[in-house]
Amino acid sequence: MEKYQHVISLGHFCAVASELERLGYRDASLPFDWLITPFESVMHMIATNFHDFLLLENLKRDDKRKYIIKDTKYNIAFYHDFKPNQSIKTQHEIVKAKYDRRIKRFYDYITEKTLFIRYIESKKEYEYICENYDHIMSVLRQYNKDNKLMLVSKDIKAVELPMYTIYLENVPYKTPQKFAMANKELYKVLTSIPYPEEKKKLNIKRYRKSFPKRFFNNLRKLCIKLLYS
Repeated sequence: MEKYQHVISLGHFCAVASELERLGYRDASLPFDWLITPFESVMHMIATNFHDFLLLENLKRDDKRKYIIKDTKYNIAFYHDFKPNQSIKTQHEIVKAKYDRRIKRFYDYITEKTLFIRYIESKKEYEYICENYDHIMSVLRQYNKDNKLMLVSKDIKAVELPMYTIYLENVPYKTPQKFAMANKELYKVLTSIPYPEEKKKLNIKRYRKSFPKRFFNNLRKLCIKLLYS
């Protein structure tokens, strides 16, 4: 079997990218890794080369949680990119340049065989996918005919689509941060994705090396949340 050259998160939340990183599949930072995203918006952006994404006039700060910025055109939330004690306008150019690099990298990557992974947000999103599955796959495969999509759901039993369903009756939070560990079948599937072994080892090595930096970043973010919530 030909191996996937990339395994890429399509959201809807940060845990997908976190799990891919922990398992050795995350090659670099990409546009959907750390955003909260509706899937319809994700597909529209991919199909239109991210048209009007991150326009300054569409960015609004959350009234209560000042560290959250929303792109009102796409209903996307940025939790990690904007500082709460600076204006959006002051930071916009730097954040936009960062995402432009990630977007270019995304399109470069998906010309090679890619497995996309999406964590389904809600029953409404599941219904959208059922109704638009052929279109979704045509968009993802216009860059490489062998690109595939894996769908993961916490509490929706899929009968019409290829999906791994996770049931988390005893988990005390709404969306699991380590969802791959919540289901043995899913964990087996995720850890056996056909992917270059050398790349996987390098990704895991980089991930482990980043532990101290991520610890202090997470501590800083926690302090910001406490101060600005």
